[in-house]
Amino acid sequence: MKLILDIPYPLLSTFEPYSDAEHILLNMVKNEEYSKHFLNNKKKERWLGYLADAALPDITPDYIIDCVYKFEPDYVLSPFSSASSSNIVAVERFKSLIEKKGFKVKLIARWAGAMWELPILKNMVDLIGIAHVFFRDKINQEFETSKCHFFGYKYKDEALRLNPVSMNTSVPIRAAAIGISLRNRSRRPKGLNDFNPNQRLIYKEQIDLAIDNIKYIKEE
Repeated sequence: MKLILDIPYPLLSTFEPYSDAEHILLNMVKNEEYSKHFLNNKKKERWLGYLADAALPDITPDYIIDCVYKFEPDYVLSPFSSASSSNIVAVERFKSLIEKKGFKVKLIARWAGAMWELPILKNMVDLIGIAHVFFRDKINQEFETSKCHFFGYKYKDEALRLNPVSMNTSVPIRAAAIGISLRNRSRRPKGLNDFNPNQRLIYKEQIDLAIDNIKYIKEE
């Protein structure tokens, strides 16, 4: 499983070496310094996405297309609708736009929750994104997770058993910020602060703990 870290801007240089891909968050690209970090500086596989639980009215298909042109990602996350029927339409339109522009980029679509939606998405995109709020064991029972990307870390055993292609998360960093080791938790810690794009870790102990949390998730 690829582990792709959602990294606050001040911590990019610290934690990018531990991420299996660069993850450019559309929530943050209007920050000039953040964008500059990625321009003409591609070090590894690159993903272009956004925080799955965020309200993003400004992130339109045309805006995403502009960012695909600007950052040249290997994967891009499609626009999303919380209603499955509308979500299928949104993904279809975005895929058509990508193809019309001639971009050679792999497409990720976020699942809206209806089981009938899964086989349709499977035939449309390269990866299906499943949020941590869903019961992902059910997906494994009824749909092969070898074409799935997980939004968010839930617990270690889930990742080992279901073995998605990839997962993106900021939990290792957010947990370390308040002194929580994932090794001591059977599940995702409760009460974590929301992702903060300007998060800093002041103490070396916090950075070391975050690195250990990342390594723990990657361990097989």
